[in-house]
Amino acid sequence: MKVNPEARTKEEPRQARAGACLVHYRASHTVLHILERQNFFIGRSPRCNMVLSSGKVSRQHAIIRNQGGSYEIFDCASTNGVVVNGERIRTRVLSDGDRIVVGPREIEFRILGAQEVKP
Repeated sequence: MKVNPEARTKEEPRQARAGACLVHYRASHTVLHILERQNFFIGRSPRCNMVLSSGKVSRQHAIIRNQGGSYEIFDCASTNGVVVNGERIRTRVLSDGDRIVVGPREIEFRILGAQEVKP
């Protein structure tokens, strides 16, 4: 099948979708987790989208749900809880720059395009 080169130039450009990510600062490096799914699981289980290896992290510790561009974090009845900006929560709508603590790990929530994420 031949592709007409002029047909490509007539395509509408793809719009960049706004989204969010989690920035996980490690001792030696920084890991970005793009929140591409409607439900993003954080926990110790290898089935989670973000795996945190610590005995203080439950198998399925928290979930972040994309609710039409608004991101909400839920504690999944974890033993040690979820802390956002120093406050233990059961659920919370996240804002750009929020600090999330899961077990011994601190994670930063960022809205993509809101500000450049620097490691």
